[in-house]
Amino acid sequence: MKKDHTFSFLAHEAQDLPGQWVAHCLDFDLVIQGDSFTDALDYLCDAVRDALADGAPHGFKRAPEEFWNWHVSVLEEGERAELTELRSKPDRLAGKVIAGYLSVVREEKVQKPTRKAWAMPAQQAAQAG
Repeated sequence: MKKDHTFSFLAHEAQDLPGQWVAHCLDFDLVIQGDSFTDALDYLCDAVRDALADGAPHGFKRAPEEFWNWHVSVLEEGERAELTELRSKPDRLAGKVIAGYLSVVREEKVQKPTRKAWAMPAQQAAQAG
C-alpha cells in the first residue's frame, strides 16, 4: 500500500560552501547538501524515503526548536511561490531561505512536489528566527 507522508523543510544556500545548497527535513532532523536547490531537495526526498523504509520516526528526532521557529517565520512573512516555479527559476532563489512542505510516497520511487513554498531573504529569516 502506498502512503503519502508530508514533512516540513527549510532550504538555503550553504554559507561555507559557495554554489552548494542545504535542505533540512525538520521532522527527522535530516540535513542534505546538493549542487543546487533542486538537487538538495531531491536528495532530501530520497533520504526521507530511506528513513521511512528504515522505520522512521523511531530512532530519529525532530530538529531543534530554533529551526522550527525559522520555518514558521518564513511561512508567515515570506513571499509565497509554487515549488515548481522555484525549481525552474533558480535566479529567484539567490540569498533566500525556502520553507515549505514535502510530500513523499513511501513505497514508490515517485516524488510528489509540494504545492506550497515560501521564500524570504536569508538575513531577514535569521533575524526573525
